[in-house]
This record gives sequence, C-alpha cells and structure tokens, in this order.
Amino acid sequence: RNFNAGFEATLWNRLNIGFDFFIKETRDMLYQSPLAKSEGSPSYIWKNEMNMKNTGIEFEISGDIIKTKDIVWNASLNLTHYKNELTKLPESKPADEFPNGYQAGRYWRKLGGSLYDWYRYEYVGVDPSNGLPQYNKYIYKTDENGKYVRDENGDEIIEDVKIVNKTSDATLRQTGKSAIPDLVGGFSTTLTAYGVDLSIATAFQLGGWVQDQNYANLMNSGDNGENFHKDMFNRWTPAHTDTDIPALNFGNQNAGIDTTSDYFLVKGNYFSLRNVTIGYTFPKKILASTGITNLRIYLTGDNIWLKSVRKGFDPRYSFNGFNDIASYSALSSYSVGLNVSF
Repeated sequence: RNFNAGFEATLWNRLNIGFDFFIKETRDMLYQSPLAKSEGSPSYIWKNEMNMKNTGIEFEISGDIIKTKDIVWNASLNLTHYKNELTKLPESKPADEFPNGYQAGRYWRKLGGSLYDWYRYEYVGVDPSNGLPQYNKYIYKTDENGKYVRDENGDEIIEDVKIVNKTSDATLRQTGKSAIPDLVGGFSTTLTAYGVDLSIATAFQLGGWVQDQNYANLMNSGDNGENFHKDMFNRWTPAHTDTDIPALNFGNQNAGIDTTSDYFLVKGNYFSLRNVTIGYTFPKKILASTGITNLRIYLTGDNIWLKSVRKGFDPRYSFNGFNDIASYSALSSYSVGLNVSF
C-alpha cells in the first residue's frame, strides 16, 4: 500500500527541483512459524504474519550552472532518506519468552525496529594477561519461578555483567545498529564546451552498519591455508599487550575474534566514482567534404573508484548488511569508442 505526495518546480528556465514524501506499507510478510517438536520435520511452517512500513523523502535538484552558445555546464544531486519500521510481529512467536521482540538469525525483530537490526555478541577487547578475546555475559534478574523480571518496556533487568573468553558463554544483545542507511544519493555533472564533452557520475551512502565478512575471515586465529589481514601485525604479544586484536593461536577457533560479534560491524559509508566519459565531436565544417555528418571519439570508464572504511570493502552489495566473502566489487572497465554518422 503506497502513499506518495510531492512537487516539481522549474525556476528561471535553468533550475529544476523535485521533492517526494512517501509511505509504503508491506503486509502479510512471510515468517517461519515454529512447530512443536512432536510434529517432526520440518520444524516450521510458512505463515503471513509480519507487516512493515517504509516512510521517507526523496529530493532531487538539477540545473545549468553555465549556459551559453559554446559552453553548457549542468549538475544534479539526488538524496533519499527513509525509516524502516516493523508494525506487526508474528503471533506465533513465543510471546512469554520474548515479549519485546525475538531473534531472527543475526537480527533482532521488535515493534518499531527495522527489519535489519543487528543482534550480536558484545566484544570488549583482549585480555592483556593472555591475549584471549573477551565478551560480555549478562546476568538477568529472575523471580522465584525462574522467569525474567522486566522493566516497563519489556526489557530484561540486568543484575551483573561478567567478562568471558568464548561467545558460547556470552550473551547475544541488541546492538542498536541497523543495516538500513541514513542517506543514499548521487551526484552527476556534464560539461560541453567547443566540441569537448565530459560527464561524471557518482554515488554515496551515509550511515547503516555492515558486517565485513571478508575482513572477519582474514582476522582468524591461524590455520592451514589461511591468509591474514595486515591488521594482524597489531595482534597481542607478550611485548605488545595494548591492542584489541587477540594473539595468534594456531587451530584454536576460540582464540580469534568471533565473527558473530559486533567487532566486525562497520559503518556502511562509501563514495564511488561510477562513471567518467570524455569525448570530442569534430566541427561539421571540417567534415563537410568527407561525406560524414557527425564524428565523435570518446573514452569512458565504469566503476573507477570506491572509498569505504577499508580497502576491498564494498557496502553496495549487502542490502541486509551482511557483506559476504563471495560479494566481489564490480570490476573497473575502460573503453574507447568512435561514433560515425554518414
């Protein structure tokens, strides 16, 4: 169900402005509703039990900066911001156990939250005495029946926090971080002057948290055939204890930072130079005696440059925030062209 309202305006025959406000509601989304163990396999059945709403704005502005007989230079900017919100949760979820939401894989689903709110272990650094990783374990208050005591928001009340060395002993927690970006947009410009044409197209994103799985796999504890990221030079050693990277411990899976911890959640900010094209169109008076009515040569490049948190990290291929090892960045490509009209 969609609602959209906006306006468009042209000013001085050179400036174009567009603004849109939208609400998009998606109802009856699929959910793997759990079945009783006595029913055998599979352990779930698909039901239409979730609703979601996106509320946001889109803004676009474009115009001619210079507009003369020989020179035309224009530019455009577009921006999009929206909030993703769950408005209905599955009725079949264990409400007594999770009154304020429930775990869905690597995410936490709750009313008012987004579809991709991260649910991870809290990494709290390295034990300086032995170089092992450390995570938070939360001790919750319980009543005489062993049930959690909750506050007015339905959240568990914390009695104590302990530090442990394995995620199997730690507590999964709401991180307060969503994979949904705060702002996405693009900027482009075109310049034509005396037969030369130049166009540049860019794209960018601000906000959102992405799990850099490529980086996580390179920050392992050491095993046969495994590679490392250069950050491993900053690992714990007996002579270098002030670091957040654990010691190398060959073959010990618990010695490295667990990939399900929040350590590998990084900002999804990026800026990309998507396309640059430069060309030259020969004057018609030069072509008059050749039988050619138009002749243009050009050089173009696609996916030229990307700036993100670290080299090799491409947030564009992880809408749900999970940047997997198989998510290769788009290849840069360059070509030379010739357009001829007779």
